[in-house]
Amino acid sequence: MRIERILLFSFTFSILHLSLFAQRTFSVSGSLLEVDSQNVIPFAYVINLNSQNGVVTAGNGSFVISASEKDSLQFSCIGYEKLIVKVISIPNLNDSTKTYKKFYLKRKVYDLGMVYVTKIKIKPNEREYMNRIINRPKVQNINVAESPITALWQNFSKKGKELQKLEAIFIELLNNEQIEKKLNTEILRKLLDDENITLEKFRIICPEISDYFILHHDGYELYSVVSQTYKYHLRAAQQ
Repeated sequence: MRIERILLFSFTFSILHLSLFAQRTFSVSGSLLEVDSQNVIPFAYVINLNSQNGVVTAGNGSFVISASEKDSLQFSCIGYEKLIVKVISIPNLNDSTKTYKKFYLKRKVYDLGMVYVTKIKIKPNEREYMNRIINRPKVQNINVAESPITALWQNFSKKGKELQKLEAIFIELLNNEQIEKKLNTEILRKLLDDENITLEKFRIICPEISDYFILHHDGYELYSVVSQTYKYHLRAAQQ
């Protein structure tokens, strides 16, 4: 009977010890890097999924957060795949601190090439007419000796001025069509992982992403800047 009591006490003590150990809070620190380039990832989110407490990585990618052995940490950043790590998997440095560790995120692969959502619907015959107006022969400067009638007509006639205005309108329409193919609401929602974003909201939040920039950049060169700029403005709004 005495042996059974001793065994029961030992078992109970062990369970209590393990329970207390699991609830012990550790200081978890480390740095967040990109898996391919090994570059640090600043201003990323580190969230304790159990307590919902979180921190943002510093400019050098480092962070410190409190967590117990039963917790899991989620690392996330716009443009990267999320990473979830169980705290118990990180080695202990001592009874209150986990070993400093590097964590790596993979870049998201954006398959956006076939996503076309545009309000602008230009018919083939309309496009052909626009291009004829835009690409019509022009005389840049008045040269009376070479072409006095054409030069004077294009620069001073009522119809010539109307064609110049029409050309500007058509160029704007065709540019807007290209912009909305590259950056529309559906693309933005996939890219930024934000179901509430629209193209109109994005242009208000990120005015520095100009039409010229969108027209002259493609693929990763375009989408990485869009992601980082949006993330910067979100962070600034939260401060």
